[in-house]
Amino acid sequence: AFTKNIKKLSTKYSTWQLFADFLQMSAIALSNSIDLRNRDVREAEYLDIVKKYKKEEVYILADMFANIVTTMEKFAQNRQPHDVLGDLFNELELSNHWKGQYFTPPHICEFMGEITMGNGDNCRIIKENGYIKFCEPSSGSGAMVLGLARAMYNNKFNYCKEMFVEATDIDIVCVYMTYIQLSLY
Repeated sequence: AFTKNIKKLSTKYSTWQLFADFLQMSAIALSNSIDLRNRDVREAEYLDIVKKYKKEEVYILADMFANIVTTMEKFAQNRQPHDVLGDLFNELELSNHWKGQYFTPPHICEFMGEITMGNGDNCRIIKENGYIKFCEPSSGSGAMVLGLARAMYNNKFNYCKEMFVEATDIDIVCVYMTYIQLSLY
């Protein structure tokens, strides 16, 4: 449904710009629900983006967000977070090889997560401190963190409460994808 909606709108707008606007609006909406200090500035950014679109198109963008949430809920019910936005990013062929954007396949992310949690030291750190910190210096869509979250769940840890992640990326679109997925999961 998401892809069908974005293709419907991409007859008038570029797919890249639609996806970037969708992500920025979604990230702002999520942030504004918890960060009241920066709400006004972000809301102004949101309104600047929205005014580019007709009312019916804004409804389609809202429906796209609902599609993402519904899809992620299905994975979350099984405590098996999945890189939904990364899949869409790749399906829409939006990666930029000039920036070195090559997203790690999900099975590799899950494997890396299992290796990380298979290390007894990390399990011990969680038990001692109540959480563990991870740094993701090139987050992409957040797939590596989601692979780690799966591994934590498989090792009987609550990734929502026992994992702190600092994620960065040189592409703001990737930052938005990571923020949205980690916030919703």
